[in-house]
Amino acid sequence: MCTDGQSGIVLNHCPWSGKQFPSSLRDTYFDILEAMGLDPWEEEIPEEFESDAWWKARGL
Repeated sequence: MCTDGQSGIVLNHCPWSGKQFPSSLRDTYFDILEAMGLDPWEEEIPEEFESDAWWKARGL
């Protein structure tokens, strides 16, 4: 048990199936929004980007 409020664990594999998790799409998400001229911190983003639809539509 961690009680210091700062420690954590990075999971690279699913604890139930043992399969490796896919690579993060975080940077890709922000790169696409930036290419569209959008600032997700200040502007409303398209509904597509509020679910997994954005990466599924792009085959990522």
